[in-house]
Amino acid sequence: MALVALAAFSVLSGCDDDGSPSAGTSTTSLGAPTTSPRTSTTSTGADVHTIEVEVRDGTVVGGARRESVDLGQRVRLVVTTAGVAGEVHVHGYDLTEPTRVDGTPVTIEFVATLAGVWDVELEGLRLALVELRVQ
Repeated sequence: MALVALAAFSVLSGCDDDGSPSAGTSTTSLGAPTTSPRTSTTSTGADVHTIEVEVRDGTVVGGARRESVDLGQRVRLVVTTAGVAGEVHVHGYDLTEPTRVDGTPVTIEFVATLAGVWDVELEGLRLALVELRVQ
């Protein structure tokens, strides 16, 4: 119930760079990822779509890619950046999380409440990580 209230408050109170409404939840940092950087999975029971991305030497390992999630689905974005200072930004939802130069993954988790196609990028470098399609 609190999560719904938080998402509703975020939609009513925020905007992204182009003026569209933002929504989301808090961000946290977790330990090392358990799957490869190119793997996207939906965990059983929790219905979480996990997207893992690794940036090495200023490029996305395996290249930027497209990911699709269902409207209302929980999304967990895990980004590992060794030696790269910056900020992961989920456009449309206006969620950000500073990267860790030491290679410790950062995680942004949210409920996909806004339909559309949203870019996820490493903000300072304008490096595309994922094109997120919410439908």
